[in-house]
Amino acid sequence: MGMRRILLLTVVLAAAVGSGCTSTYWANRGRDAADIVTLTLGTGFGVKAQVGPIQPAIIITHDIVGLRSGAVVPLTMDIENNYEMFFPIPIDEGTMACGAAYFHPGETGEKRRKDLDWRSPFPLVAYAGPKTDPDVFSPQYTQIEVAGGAILTARLGVNVGELVDFLLGWFGVDMYKDDLE
Repeated sequence: MGMRRILLLTVVLAAAVGSGCTSTYWANRGRDAADIVTLTLGTGFGVKAQVGPIQPAIIITHDIVGLRSGAVVPLTMDIENNYEMFFPIPIDEGTMACGAAYFHPGETGEKRRKDLDWRSPFPLVAYAGPKTDPDVFSPQYTQIEVAGGAILTARLGVNVGELVDFLLGWFGVDMYKDDLE
């Protein structure tokens, strides 16, 4: 390809991305791409392996920095907005859970349904809690992830469903209903 064609293609792409009618489209493709990978560092101790809703784990963790559910985890996020625990814990008076997780990725993440709030009454199984829209299949059920550490923790994952959502998004299909208008 000649230099003129490369320059012309660059100008056309820049104009398309910068125009008002396509900027939402490109922003949604970028957010969908960020949803695919999880990579965080944090504090806590224990180990966890997740394949879909199955999560054998003994872990308490708090992500401090990284990328999770398409959101950049800031250093200032407090533990009340970001934690994960797996072992029997009391959640309400007289009610025990075998695990709980809460992740609030900010206002944009909440609009995109990326917030996570679940308490599992079953051992080793994640259960999408009250923040999950019943009309939308939870992307947490297609996550493949490992996490662990002692004092310092790391989380590494890929979400197969989010990859499909990203690929379908190029053709206008929003499988997880997470594209912003």
